[in-house]
Amino acid sequence: MACRSKKILSLIPLSDSEGSDIESDGDLEVINLEQHLFRYFTMDDPFVACPYNFAHRVPRSRIQAHIVKCQPNYPELDICPYNATHRVPKLEIRSHVLNCPSKNAIFPQDKPPKLKGSLTTPKPILQKDYLPETDPNHEIWDD
Repeated sequence: MACRSKKILSLIPLSDSEGSDIESDGDLEVINLEQHLFRYFTMDDPFVACPYNFAHRVPRSRIQAHIVKCQPNYPELDICPYNATHRVPKLEIRSHVLNCPSKNAIFPQDKPPKLKGSLTTPKPILQKDYLPETDPNHEIWDD
């Protein structure tokens, strides 16, 4: 069987200012799989280090799945209560919990909220023309 280069068909029109990796194929555009994956993983997905083995560099969106695979092969680390992707040695967990950067997302700083606008209830705007007792055509049905 002949070896073919991996290509994918994109139904979404792809535009490239340089036009280096996109070939026109009728109504569909063809792009190399490797270049497509490079674009996908480098868009807004920075690489982070695995907490078990710092040589493992994984996109942030895939770090949880990677941790599940790596966890059985390495010594136990405690899981941060604020962010499950934070794995810390048992001796350092207390200091990590006190200084965890994800803690601020759950418990904001002890600052009073900034108040904006008026806190008083505005007086209702009623014109005398609309009040029933001053309306000359107002009829009393109780008498």
